Amino acid sequence: MSDHSNVYDLGTLDPTPARPKLDADMGPTKTMPLRTAVPQPVVRSRAAFDPAGTLSLFMPGAGQLARGDIALGLFFLSSLAFMGSLGWALVVTLDRITATLRVLGFPGAPAVWALTSIFVVSGVLHMASVLGANPRIDTRTPHPVVAGLASAIVPGWGQILNGSYKRACLFVGCLWMIAAIWILATPVVQSSLESLRLFIPPEVMLFCSPAVRFTAPAVIWALSIYDAAATAAAARR
Repeated sequence: MSDHSNVYDLGTLDPTPARPKLDADMGPTKTMPLRTAVPQPVVRSRAAFDPAGTLSLFMPGAGQLARGDIALGLFFLSSLAFMGSLGWALVVTLDRITATLRVLGFPGAPAVWALTSIFVVSGVLHMASVLGANPRIDTRTPHPVVAGLASAIVPGWGQILNGSYKRACLFVGCLWMIAAIWILATPVVQSSLESLRLFIPPEVMLFCSPAVRFTAPAVIWALSIYDAAATAAAARR
């Protein structure tokens, strides 16, 4: 009697899992493209008017205060107030100061040069205040007529409305020069200087002649009006 053993075929063990069959009608799997983030253009709203430059034109430092820059605004205001007070004190006591300087053996010219320096520093502070009030936001360009009328009232105002602050500082500096010419040409100042034996050089007095006194303001005003109106018209095209 023979012994028969049953042999069972267990097949081949494949460690790799079987992949599911894809439907033939579906075709190959398509990969969806990745969407890249496209930056959208930022639309900046334009303000109709920024009062900082106008305020600094008429009161240096006020524009900085209006924009919240307290430290810079107080610097301009306090500096100009100090210069004004010092200048007024020198004008009131000019006769005593010159007399004291002569007793000490010095001419009285340093007192006049001190007044001139105060005047120049005040003008520079005014221009720096206007330049520092440059707006941090986009403003709309005014109509050429509006810009021209503003510069007709005060040279440089139309340039501020147009956003041309460097040109505005140029016209403000010209205004300070015209003011100095008219101050020196007044009879009161000339008689006071003569009584103190202080004489203005002839080269300086040449700028105080009537031809310069009346021609210079007319030219500055005309240039300021034309520049403001032309700049506004070119920006609105």
